[in-house]
Amino acid sequence: MDVYFKDVDMPSFHIVEDDPMVRGACEILVANAGFSARGFADPLEYLGFMQSDEYRPPVAVLLDVAMPRMNGADLVRILKKHQALQRLALVTAWPRDPSVTDVAPEVCQVLSKPFRPSEFIGMLQSLHACHRAAQEPAHRFSPCCSFGLQGACPLAGRSATCGRST
Repeated sequence: MDVYFKDVDMPSFHIVEDDPMVRGACEILVANAGFSARGFADPLEYLGFMQSDEYRPPVAVLLDVAMPRMNGADLVRILKKHQALQRLALVTAWPRDPSVTDVAPEVCQVLSKPFRPSEFIGMLQSLHACHRAAQEPAHRFSPCCSFGLQGACPLAGRSATCGRST
């Protein structure tokens, strides 16, 4: 179920999650937060979509980790190699798994399943605030941004306190 709107200017989130129930619930939460969502059943489906004419970079890509055909950690590595500035968030039941901890410095946030809807929406709002701030000429960041907490923010500048403006 894609919660897609015709307004191309509406901020969009892409969700890569193999469980259709979880993917659908995430799409509904994204829509309830005022954004558009597009869901993908696995990383290979998402990578294929990225090659299509329909693809527009989203505010962020929300990824499960344990998926068939390719796991979310491998997708993080691929996306960071080709789109270093793309915001990514892991939504996983296994936040302490080595595959998650290995790529945690490369993602904006890691949200543990099960999560409360308010936690998920808070993550969306934080990612959107970072997206909006990155559009500003001075690249000032939202104080709620957690992208660079482990020093991985590619836009940060360069400051030990993440990409937040000082």
